[in-house]
Amino acid sequence: MKQFLEDSKIIRAARHTYNRYERFVPLLAFVGGFTWDSLTLTRIDQLPDNLILLLYLALLSVSIVLLMMHESGSELPALVNRYHQWLPNAVQFFTGGLFSNYVVFYFQSASFTKTALFLLILI
Repeated sequence: MKQFLEDSKIIRAARHTYNRYERFVPLLAFVGGFTWDSLTLTRIDQLPDNLILLLYLALLSVSIVLLMMHESGSELPALVNRYHQWLPNAVQFFTGGLFSNYVVFYFQSASFTKTALFLLILI
């Protein structure tokens, strides 16, 4: 089954496309995290939104630690070592998600006319 998936035309086309546009993947991951959270946020005082923030902070922390361990040459678990090339994208996604959370929550909690300049700087 594994060999079939590696030889599949779809998998080869996806790898070719990824390799061709690899330099844009971190940007797309950042924008993806920002867009996803902008569409799914409700209110800052809701427990699910706070749990999402906590989860993003935890996953971002783990991703950064694993990325630094890989770059320093430390031995990683087999599963992490196999997918280490995705760690920078995970960092970008979680950073984009946190950034969008904070911008959206700031926008919801403040008067737009008083904070428009600061909001533009954040964006």
